[in-house]
Amino acid sequence: DDYSNLKSAQLTGCVTVTLHENADGQFWPRSWTLDYGAENCQCYSGNTKRGKIHVSLSDWWRKEGSLRKITFENFYLNDNKLEGIKTILNTGLNENGNLTFSKNLDNAKLTYPDGTVMSWKCEKISELIEGGDSYIFADDVWSVTGSGSGKNLDGKNYTMTIKSPLIYQNGCFYPVSGIIEIETEGETPKIIDYGNGECDNEASVTADGETEIIQL
Repeated sequence: DDYSNLKSAQLTGCVTVTLHENADGQFWPRSWTLDYGAENCQCYSGNTKRGKIHVSLSDWWRKEGSLRKITFENFYLNDNKLEGIKTILNTGLNENGNLTFSKNLDNAKLTYPDGTVMSWKCEKISELIEGGDSYIFADDVWSVTGSGSGKNLDGKNYTMTIKSPLIYQNGCFYPVSGIIEIETEGETPKIIDYGNGECDNEASVTADGETEIIQL
C-alpha cells in the first residue's frame, strides 16, 4: 500500500519524523521529513513551529562526497516564514589532514507577519580542527570561513565576509572567537569580533572608530 515505504515516529509533542525507505531496499541514500503540523506548536526551546522540513543524505556524512540537502515546505518559525535550500558537501581531508565541508545556502528568505522580507545567500567552508580522530561530538572544534550577501529588512543590499575564521566549540551556541565584516550600502562597515575563546553570548561591534559590547 501507499504507506509500505514509510516509517514514522512522533519524537515530541511538536514534530513527527517520517523516514522514506528506498524502493530497492538499499540503505543509501536516506531521506526524511520533519512535520510540525499545520498549526503552531511550542517546542521545548519556547519557539513555535509549523510546516515541514525535508532532509536528504546521499551517504554517510563522514564519507567524502556525501551530500546533505535541506528544504522547507510552508515552514514557519515564530510566525516567520523560512525558505531556502541548504546543502552540506563533504569535501574530504584538506592539506592539514582535517575533515572539511562546503556549506551553501541559496535563495534563503525570511518573511515576517507584516510582509517585510529579508533575503540572503552564503558559501562557507567548515574544517574540523579538533576532535576528528574520534566519533565523539563533545570534543569537536570547527573553523569556519566564507562569505555571504543579501538584502536586509530595510531593503538595503549587504555583504558579510569572515575576516578571521569563526571558531565553534561543541556546546557553545555562538562562535568563541573570529571576526566578520558587514558592509551595507550607504552605511559605515561594521566589524564584529567574537572574542578570545570564551563560551559566552557577547561580541564587540566596531563602526566609525567606536566599539561597543553587544549581547547576541
